[in-house]
Amino acid sequence: MIELLAAATIVVGAVQPEPPAPFEAEWYVEYLAHQHQPEPKQIRLTPQLSRGMGGGDTEQWRTLVAQYFQPEQVDTMLCLMQHESGGNPNADNPNSSAAGLFQIMGFWWDKYGGNPYDPETNVALARVIYDQQGYGAWNPYGRGLCRQ
Repeated sequence: MIELLAAATIVVGAVQPEPPAPFEAEWYVEYLAHQHQPEPKQIRLTPQLSRGMGGGDTEQWRTLVAQYFQPEQVDTMLCLMQHESGGNPNADNPNSSAAGLFQIMGFWWDKYGGNPYDPETNVALARVIYDQQGYGAWNPYGRGLCRQ
């Protein structure tokens, strides 16, 4: 988990506080408050989008996602999660190495370590990926979904 946070500390014109050990969510919220993020459009999840098809439910992950993303990003990330895994933390893509809630590819896990099926680890790595590549890292966003 600490390796994931270390990768997320990108300094953009300001001195960033160092994360305490062990990880505390309060530090990460403070870190996010110092980041310049464009405001995405708000997305309202319909009942069809909030219920997962793979035995999961994206709404149950709202609190966890909110620990790693700013409030205005949470609905977009839940929408991406719905399209990627249906909210099922045990989802596997049979055609690739993608796994977990955000269907993160195996090369990310090789680089940072962790268990792709652990919801918190999956969401934390999703934040690292978002910090590096934005929403476009997820195929549904690239296809124009989750932009309402």
